[in-house]
Amino acid sequence: MSRNPPKRYQAQLLRRELDEWIDRWRFEIRAESTQHHLRNVGTVCALLYEKWCKLQGYQTAETKAYADQIDDLAVLSERMWEAEPLMPVVKARPSLRVV
Repeated sequence: MSRNPPKRYQAQLLRRELDEWIDRWRFEIRAESTQHHLRNVGTVCALLYEKWCKLQGYQTAETKAYADQIDDLAVLSERMWEAEPLMPVVKARPSLRVV
């Protein structure tokens, strides 16, 4: 008798852990954490996702939705730390008034 839990149960545990890390990633984005923290959380999410797909042996609509969610959060994380384009400096023109 093997001591490993059934694959369905393992997949459920992985999914729950992935949900927790995705929520953590959203929190890190809202808290405007450093780029290093965002990259680390993104890496953990990607690894958990790969492990989940490997355990199932195939990709379902649910796992595809998680992949899209991870991609969206990765883009959001990168955009948050991009350098903003410099706006052209507009100098105020002095107003000439007759007093």
